[in-house]
Amino acid sequence: MLYCKPPYRVDDPRGFDVGRAEYLDAIHQVAEEKRTQLVDVNAAFLAYAALPGHKLEDLTLDGIHPNSLGHSITTSLIRPILESAAQTKGKP
Repeated sequence: MLYCKPPYRVDDPRGFDVGRAEYLDAIHQVAEEKRTQLVDVNAAFLAYAALPGHKLEDLTLDGIHPNSLGHSITTSLIRPILESAAQTKGKP
């Protein structure tokens, strides 16, 4: 268990996000290089948290793993992509 151990810093406002920016940059870079669609869950979660009365903590069980609301947001991003792909595959 890595809670409260490096690289996680409980005394840092970024806490569990230490090193995450580099990870997110790499994900975006790979998606661009591979010319594949990126489902940007991070952006969706940040957009949710930017709304009045909302916070990131509403979306996770433990600061990292999504709860049912977090999964619902993720599903809303993925579902249209899968539905579109299924429709495209069924066309001659």
